[in-house]
Amino acid sequence: MKHKVARTIEQLNLIVNGIRTLYANQGDYERLSAYANPALVKAKVIPKEMIQYNDNGTVKDIKHALGGVVRAINGVAKYKSVNKVQAIWIHFLGIPQDACITLATQNWENDDLIYMQINYTSGGMYIDDCTSSVTDGRATQCAKDGPMNVYDATKSYRDGNTNTILWIFE
Repeated sequence: MKHKVARTIEQLNLIVNGIRTLYANQGDYERLSAYANPALVKAKVIPKEMIQYNDNGTVKDIKHALGGVVRAINGVAKYKSVNKVQAIWIHFLGIPQDACITLATQNWENDDLIYMQINYTSGGMYIDDCTSSVTDGRATQCAKDGPMNVYDATKSYRDGNTNTILWIFE
């Protein structure tokens, strides 16, 4: 399991850095959306081992090392109270409970992480208004507050492989 968690962290970093490189001349991530996954595959942003194909050769899913789907790679964010797209949102689904705690408590301070939530559901939010908390079984951690503590992470995870983590990077 340790190896798979370490590889999942590497995959997340490869995706974020690849998106930044791909969009470097765009000024923002406005055209980045969940529908951009095939373009990210073609641009070689997504590591090959993460890509699953349909029988006809089209991209079926993108999966992380723990076996869950990377569902939404999405740049939509209200950042600093402005609707301009300024962030990279990445959801990893299907995370086992023990891996969820390990991933949630990582120190991401050097990776421009601005927000993270375990078992994110939906809804918009202003990142600059973010406060670290646990609400309705979802732990929220703002990067300005440092890594998520183990107590909050353990209050938020679900049994089995049903956890999701949302990371938002600048």
